[in-house]
Amino acid sequence: MTDMSLELTTEHSVTPQIVAGAGCATLVLIFGAIGLAAGLSAAVFVALLALFGPQMSGLASASAALAALALLGAPLLWQAWLRMRGAAPRPWRTRRWWIGLALLAAPAALISGQLLSGAHGLPLVLREPLLWLTLLTFAAALLALITDGWPGLSQLRAWGHLISGSWLATTLSLLVQGAVVVALATVGLAALATFAPDDFRALSRLARNPLALANSARLLEWLTRPYIVAGLLVVASVVVPLIEELLKPIGVWVLGRRRLTPMAAFVGGALGGLGFALFEACLNSANVGREQWVGFVIGRLGTTVMHVCASAVVGWGIGQLFSGCWLRALGAYLGAVLLHGLWNGNVIVASLGAGLLTQASNGSWQQVALGSVLVLTVSMLIGLVLASAFTLMLVGRWLRDLESATP
Repeated sequence: MTDMSLELTTEHSVTPQIVAGAGCATLVLIFGAIGLAAGLSAAVFVALLALFGPQMSGLASASAALAALALLGAPLLWQAWLRMRGAAPRPWRTRRWWIGLALLAAPAALISGQLLSGAHGLPLVLREPLLWLTLLTFAAALLALITDGWPGLSQLRAWGHLISGSWLATTLSLLVQGAVVVALATVGLAALATFAPDDFRALSRLARNPLALANSARLLEWLTRPYIVAGLLVVASVVVPLIEELLKPIGVWVLGRRRLTPMAAFVGGALGGLGFALFEACLNSANVGREQWVGFVIGRLGTTVMHVCASAVVGWGIGQLFSGCWLRALGAYLGAVLLHGLWNGNVIVASLGAGLLTQASNGSWQQVALGSVLVLTVSMLIGLVLASAFTLMLVGRWLRDLESATP
């Protein structure tokens, strides 16, 4: 009698969980299918523009990038379909051999992409699969170093974190950033009209003739004006990190009330940051010239490490927030914003310095000063990448050990 009552109690306690899991999987399947269809439709539209519309450089690559980002959601749809059909959740875990694969595949893809870029008879869209191969193998190795086979997430949840960071977080952050930038630009133009009317009138004439900005020297002249540099740094180093670090681990926010373990929140944030980084890299690759491809890909690998680290820290902080430790959550968020802000600030300074360096006279003190600034900022970026990678590995190991030691 006792065995029968225990069996009935177990059955009735598990059934609501199964139903709830299937219901969530149904929602994921519906919204995922909408996102996949929208992404593929956008890719087809851009491809048609590339074939029959104005011959703009980068349209074919943009179409391939949109298609790849849309198809990134296919594994999520498959896992949601299996879960909706009542299949048991499958654990998601990394493998150590992913690291060896990345060490072989990523350099080979970089070299192949550079060779394709040098062959002027071949379309640049052929580089897109090589970009994905480099990014995905590198990301797989990074995740393997962080988790080392930790099985604390289901495949459905892991892909959900990745796609939410890639599709939802990027869309929301672009909308919010656009609204904030418009508001700041309005205030900045009003201040410019008041305190520097000559510059305001010159900027108005430039707005009526935007083709004048095609002159790189004139564009650089405007970008290096003190108030423009200050505005760029405020937006890139303060506004953008505050918004993006709040939104990248959106999957952890959604699941926060389930009291995720610290490791699950950390890895969920890392996957959200990875999805965000993949979206950025693929869309930015459309306008990369033939000579800059390898440098662009290497730079995006560093940016990926930064995004994953910052978002993982915020994900852990969200888990702490739902556990009642709001000071830890605030510290994690501010630390991630600081890391992201330092990265963006150094990238802007390095870009402006490189542009000015090309116009400086050989042997002049300006060339020496700009070269020193460029070396300093690049060194800072390399240091941030190394610090982010070590943080991911050390915190990942600490949280795994903590979880295994906790009953």
